[in-house]
Amino acid sequence: MDQRNKVIIFGGVGLLILAVVFVSLFYILKSSKITKVTQSANVPNSLSRLPSVATTPSIVSDLSPTPVLSNDKIFKGLGYTLNFPNNWGLLTCNNSNNFEFDPSGENRKDIVCDSALKPVTFLIVNKLNCSGEPIKLGDNHATKTKTLSDNGDISYRWCSAVRGTNFDISHRVSQDGSRATSKNDFSKEVEQIISSIK
Repeated sequence: MDQRNKVIIFGGVGLLILAVVFVSLFYILKSSKITKVTQSANVPNSLSRLPSVATTPSIVSDLSPTPVLSNDKIFKGLGYTLNFPNNWGLLTCNNSNNFEFDPSGENRKDIVCDSALKPVTFLIVNKLNCSGEPIKLGDNHATKTKTLSDNGDISYRWCSAVRGTNFDISHRVSQDGSRATSKNDFSKEVEQIISSIK
């Protein structure tokens, strides 16, 4: 092989290696920007991450239309919306994206949520680990369990993943209506809420 052919081969291999290095560097820098954005969105206690309640019912235009009753409120969370009864109260947490509903109508904002305070609790979790009956609620799929205790208390649980958000939902019904429970069974209303998640 003459000298000219060697120079051409080595030059071609060198350009190929250089191109691979530049392409790899480009993708590494691109993925680090995505990671930085994701990390800043996961900062606990970030006020921008707290969900909010719309004061008047509206439909977000970039979401597919959902039937909204005139007596529904709309809750806007991080990347999702849902409808809930107008006469229900909402409790939002300042230390997580979790939230709770109070069928008696009391609203509370920015509470430190270390345990359930109301009978309907929506936990936003990284990963779902749920067993139960598969059901379809509106366009959303969920698993549902119903547990009856010896004293007659009922505990419902639904797990559903909608557009990348994992919801672990519970509703507790107690004979005496003690803290974080209700005397009434609101499972139908909870399933209507789940069906409205967009």
